[in-house]
Amino acid sequence: MADTLPLIFKYTITPSTIPTNAKAQLILTITNNTGDTVYFDGGNDQSTIDVSFPMGDKDTDLVTDENFTGTADPTDFTCDYNGSFFVIAGTPFDNDGNPMQTPLPNGASIKVTFKDVSINKTEGVAQIEISEFVIDKPTGPGYVTVTKEEQKQLDILAYLEENVVGLDQKTTLHWYTTGATHVKVIGFPDAPREKIFDVTVPPPAPGECEVNIGETDKEITYTLIAYTGNGNDPSNPRTTVQLYQSAALIIDFSAYSSALTLKADLLPDNTQLDVDEPVTITQTVQYASSWQFKKPDRPINGSAHYVKTQVVPGQDLVTAYAGKYDRMPDTATYRLTVFGYQDPLNPQPDPFEELHFKIKPVVVKYFKYKDRDANGNLSTMIAETVPYDWPARVLSSGGGQPNILTITQPGGSKVVLYLGEPDTHPQVQYFNLAKDSSNGTFSWVGKNVKSLVLTRPDKTTYNVPTNAIAYGTLKENWQVGDYLLTAVGTDNSTVVSILTVTS
Repeated sequence: MADTLPLIFKYTITPSTIPTNAKAQLILTITNNTGDTVYFDGGNDQSTIDVSFPMGDKDTDLVTDENFTGTADPTDFTCDYNGSFFVIAGTPFDNDGNPMQTPLPNGASIKVTFKDVSINKTEGVAQIEISEFVIDKPTGPGYVTVTKEEQKQLDILAYLEENVVGLDQKTTLHWYTTGATHVKVIGFPDAPREKIFDVTVPPPAPGECEVNIGETDKEITYTLIAYTGNGNDPSNPRTTVQLYQSAALIIDFSAYSSALTLKADLLPDNTQLDVDEPVTITQTVQYASSWQFKKPDRPINGSAHYVKTQVVPGQDLVTAYAGKYDRMPDTATYRLTVFGYQDPLNPQPDPFEELHFKIKPVVVKYFKYKDRDANGNLSTMIAETVPYDWPARVLSSGGGQPNILTITQPGGSKVVLYLGEPDTHPQVQYFNLAKDSSNGTFSWVGKNVKSLVLTRPDKTTYNVPTNAIAYGTLKENWQVGDYLLTAVGTDNSTVVSILTVTS
């Protein structure tokens, strides 16, 4: 097509050489090497990668049928057969039915495993066709090539699922053999150094075993020998595969808004968040034997290569500094450290990355009395912050002193409010609304206040007359939203009381 572009991702197929007439497992690896995160759109018009296997008996065909399945890893992606070709896509909708966007970070891969693939009987080179519908214009078609070889009377072909592993990691060694009764595998780093596997199925007979590498080795060679009699006969066909070991890598450590619905939801470092705002952190690691995800309040240890974790940075911060709120920073830090292979001759520090979130101040809505009787007597202290359950607050009362509410903010600064006698700070001791249909009466009690301003949800204001500051009312049609009563004290300090009116 004239309006298509080259493929944006890198594609590899394992194995790239396969015996004819085999029942095979094929692994398609899709790697993002673009330098940026690429997003797969969800919804009813999903971004897709379409994979078509040439079917038939010719040398350029590959499979005899398409009665096989494909499984994608990570599980945020899917692989389904639509009757003509396989479709690889991201997660279409979230739990609420909203379209999703699934990120594939730079350096990350989608591994699609096709199992029980029936290879045809004709030698030749077949091309698996790939088309991408991920960006605005379709890209491709492109191809990955599989060579089909007819095995000799006594023959063996071998490959590794992964040629590179990390510390303590294993991979699977596969082979196909014709004419052999046994396969000997030599090179295991631990005893026994060699193992023998019986051939019990018709050729090309598949076999497999798990293999690993020594903890201080950069590479290791496995030798496979196919034989019918003496496995040490130098005339027996043999082949080798090479397994390498890599230091641990962090492919991605990113934060998204918890909805994960828009590209703009990728949060840059030092994003400002409300105290109770959740975010989702995704981490992709490679070749790591283990990792530690350190939250402000505790570490989490694991080994999975891909993890999504929902966190609430403001809450994690206040939990971490329980009992020592005055030392609490205004930034929640998340640190990912990966552990793995170290070159004995050139050890390196363990790789790590950090994410930082600036936490906005807690909103102090009010510190006031809940009740007022017909004589104007006030009772029952109440206080509210946003979030409602912010734990870094202390109420001191009694002993002939005024009631004092101290709120410690992220960063350690304090908001101090006073209520009752004796005291000279401004106080909004009472602020309430008595509804009467769409009308209502606002009432308030001010103490140590020289000016009082009521700000409505529509941002219009009412300046309370001087003679109504200590005790006053205002009757008018009420609105849904926050009413702010701002009091300036005789000491020129300011206090605000917020009344939220709902329908």
